[in-house]
Amino acid sequence: MQISSVDNSSAASALSGVAANQDLDKEAFLQLLVTQLKNQDPLSPMNNTEFVAQLAQFSSLEQLSNMNSSLQSSALVTQSMNNSVIAGLIGKNIRAADNKLNLQAGSPAGFAYQIKKGANVQVEIYSDTGASIRKINLGSQSEGLHNSVWDGKNSSGQDMPAGEYYFRISASDAEGNAVQINPIVEGKVTGIRFVDGRTYVMLGDTEIDPSNIIDISDIDGI
Repeated sequence: MQISSVDNSSAASALSGVAANQDLDKEAFLQLLVTQLKNQDPLSPMNNTEFVAQLAQFSSLEQLSNMNSSLQSSALVTQSMNNSVIAGLIGKNIRAADNKLNLQAGSPAGFAYQIKKGANVQVEIYSDTGASIRKINLGSQSEGLHNSVWDGKNSSGQDMPAGEYYFRISASDAEGNAVQINPIVEGKVTGIRFVDGRTYVMLGDTEIDPSNIIDISDIDGI
């Protein structure tokens, strides 16, 4: 009776190829190895070198799998620690490199800016749909950090509803050349929010990326 067998060299090559596939886990690799041993030609069994090489591949795959599990666990621990630290910001006042404005009913929206040298500064307020609300000339400003506020009114003097707005700030020197100026938002952290695996601090309803925070204070009106 003719015995059906698997060519050892071909099987070894195939097994090595699938081992390189990242979608193959260690259980599937072991199952393929056992299947190869069961179906090998009894008159020409796998030699020791091939077998040891495949066991080494299995060992490497298992180590990579364990390493991946450890990294995932470490990432979860790190994220948990970060969330705990960020939660400690609730109630504190912050400044962050951003151009969002959180307008509360009956209260002005504070913002700040860092200017590289003395220049004339202008700011334009936008709605969350991109519509221009108001243009404000802040006049000549010296080099450094400055605080300012938007009173919440549009160009017609009407009060705008509470919500999220944006500001675009620009500066120019006496010759009309643009001067570098960086927008900064400020306010009290009212909470934290988790969106698609990312954590944000909240200034009212406005989300701020924690990586953009440049100043933290317990004092109102930093």
